Amino acid sequence: MTSVRSYYDPYPARRSTKQQRAMADLHEAHKDQVFDEVELAKLMVDGVLALGTHSMQGLRDLDDERRELAGTDAGQNFLLAEIEAAAKRKIQKINNNLYEPRRR
Repeated sequence: MTSVRSYYDPYPARRSTKQQRAMADLHEAHKDQVFDEVELAKLMVDGVLALGTHSMQGLRDLDDERRELAGTDAGQNFLLAEIEAAAKRKIQKINNNLYEPRRR
């Protein structure tokens, strides 16, 4: 009667070659690199979401502040709306350039 191991593995005592071990090491290194890239991507997504949430809350607060300061004065509302729009453009620029390589 044959053993279970010999039935499933026709070469139970065969050792891997140096080339096979090298390929296994490369595979393991690539697997680690992919894992690291995925972890970095997850952190980047978390950062983008946190910044987006913070930006939206800040813009909401800025809009509320503009309305409160201007009251019913249309001229003051126009001036404060320009400042609010400039802030919004700067926030959008920061969001768009997030995680992009910086030019020197």
